[in-house]
Amino acid sequence: MRRGFSQIEVLAAVGVLAVGILSVVASFLYHLRATESSARHMQAAALANRLITTVRTGTDWGRPLPPGLQDEATDRRALNAPPLQKELFTPEELRDYQRNLLVERVSNKSDDYRHRLFLVRLQLIWMEHGSPRQLVYQAYQRQP
Repeated sequence: MRRGFSQIEVLAAVGVLAVGILSVVASFLYHLRATESSARHMQAAALANRLITTVRTGTDWGRPLPPGLQDEATDRRALNAPPLQKELFTPEELRDYQRNLLVERVSNKSDDYRHRLFLVRLQLIWMEHGSPRQLVYQAYQRQP
């Protein structure tokens, strides 16, 4: 009687081991991609917060709004497109992100209490793994 394993037993063991290793590697790659996506989403959220704050604090709400605050729904503009300044952004942010910014009155009726409210809507767009991703932030600003 011979001791040891037959070639078929070794081949089956290697196959089971390969499936297990490939499963671990696939799981690792999936979680790595999810972590990258989460980091990018958090960076976009911080950038959106900075942009909304800049628009809310840097706009004279008592006058007609400056150009560049009423983008069309399909517009994709650079982050530093007027009226925003370039020094607000890092070169990586300028390269990776685009924006769509819309500021509009909540009500156009002068006797409505909401006439003094503006809706500031910011959409950030970036590419991730070959497909577009977006984050939408909204805030309200009261005219003084």
